[in-house]
Amino acid sequence: MSTIVIATVLAAFCAIILAQERKIEIVGWFPDRDNITTSYERIAEYMFAVDFSAFCQRHNIDERPIQDHDRASRSRCRQGQANLV
Repeated sequence: MSTIVIATVLAAFCAIILAQERKIEIVGWFPDRDNITTSYERIAEYMFAVDFSAFCQRHNIDERPIQDHDRASRSRCRQGQANLV
């Protein structure tokens, strides 16, 4: 579990640095498929989203216009508009 926490916090930290420097429209994390991303019912995806949200709040960045790539992909897939690989 500690490796999942470290990986998701580092990914969210990189994303928040980009959000501070540029106006970003979409954010996502594209890890390899391994135990970090598949264990605990794929909790890493949600931990990344929570960590990124917490960093945005901490640094006073409005996260509402920033779209979460994973959430958008899952939504399009459910509607038959995209396939997840």
